[in-house]
Amino acid sequence: MRYILPVLAASSAIAGCGGDEPQRDLRSSKLTIVNWQRAAPRALCQSEEAAREAPGRMAVRTEDHPPGRACWIAIVGTDPVATGRDVREVVDVGDQEELRFTSSVRRRLLALGTDAHVGAIYDGRLLEVVYPQKGNVRVPRDGAKVAG
Repeated sequence: MRYILPVLAASSAIAGCGGDEPQRDLRSSKLTIVNWQRAAPRALCQSEEAAREAPGRMAVRTEDHPPGRACWIAIVGTDPVATGRDVREVVDVGDQEELRFTSSVRRRLLALGTDAHVGAIYDGRLLEVVYPQKGNVRVPRDGAKVAG
């Protein structure tokens, strides 16, 4: 038994534990910021198959209200406002992370106007739909409840 425990511990460390998902990298190409009006979601909750079959649209995972029911939306994802490569800095602000962008992206976000919403999508999952504040975008902290 005393020989088995070290082997089990080592194999658990190699395999990873249930909650050991890799941390998201908001500066990677997995992050996309889209103008929500241009994204024009037709239905706020549909099956994955229906979302993937929508012509000219990309399927994005989200949750339905009441929270907890996984669903999909089909949006126009061409011509994003920004990607993770445009993120200059990620700052913790309370229970959120604020994405601070390059000056050219900040100008684009500000040019959308004060009533414009943007959708923050990471690895095919909608993180949040928000008003960009001063050219910055806030999203829930990694592991927090996401948009729905």
